[in-house]
Amino acid sequence: MEKWPLDQRALAALLSSQESDLLELKEAWPDLLSPRGKAEFTQDVLALANTTQPDSSAFLVYGVKDARQGGEVIGVQEPPEPEQVAQILSSYTSPVPDARCQRLEYSGRCVSVVGIFWSGYHPYFATREYPQVLSDTVAYVRRGPTTGIMKMSELEQAIRLKDSRVGPPRSGEPLRIGFVEAGHISGPRGPVARIVNVSGEPVTSVTAMMDAVVVAEPRARCRKKFLIDANLDPGASREFELNMASLHFYVAGELFHWKEHAGYRALDIALRVRYRDRDGLFRDMVQQLALCD
Repeated sequence: MEKWPLDQRALAALLSSQESDLLELKEAWPDLLSPRGKAEFTQDVLALANTTQPDSSAFLVYGVKDARQGGEVIGVQEPPEPEQVAQILSSYTSPVPDARCQRLEYSGRCVSVVGIFWSGYHPYFATREYPQVLSDTVAYVRRGPTTGIMKMSELEQAIRLKDSRVGPPRSGEPLRIGFVEAGHISGPRGPVARIVNVSGEPVTSVTAMMDAVVVAEPRARCRKKFLIDANLDPGASREFELNMASLHFYVAGELFHWKEHAGYRALDIALRVRYRDRDGLFRDMVQQLALCD
């Protein structure tokens, strides 16, 4: 792995290089507050992550003009915080690539670098979709200076190599559940959950709900249902968001105004899923999320 964080000499070497399967140069960051911008960034990172090797890291550099326009370093304005980048990748990818964000000064301008490093959990996939930009059914890869999609033979080989490193996936639940976006306790977006049928058979009688509990007052609870006795075909998924404005908590029959008290602005969110297994028995799954200011 290349030395990280980068120093001025390493940055200069990147900026003097041509784009390749391990280096992408961009003029500006996409709008990471929009779904499309998040999807564009995720695709770029996934393609580079799936091209890394144990001895070869990849880099995404922002603040550089296209080589066809001279490759001038123009810098970036208000680059995102590393925490924001990490949160997007945590919500949009699985496994989450080892990607690290750094800001450097070069010729008096601010340049952003995302270093993407090899991990034994390669290959990486998107967990979200955006039309014409990001798909969760393919594996992206760099082919020279452009982004492509792994051929089936390439993907099969990558998965076999991964199984040899970390072992094959355990057989278990036919559904994969979890939160793909944490949202914010003040809105406008709340937690977003996703359920995927990862088995080769339909899963029946799927019921999904979220329970919210005020941490400082556990008697204050609220439940929202999203699916009731639904059927999921193989590969099918459902995604739903908890509307924070719709939450109403009651304690001893009285409406509990939790938002008016700073000490109460922390919630425990539980995603609860029940389904009927092949033997006709009901099975329960739970994922937890802590939400606070």
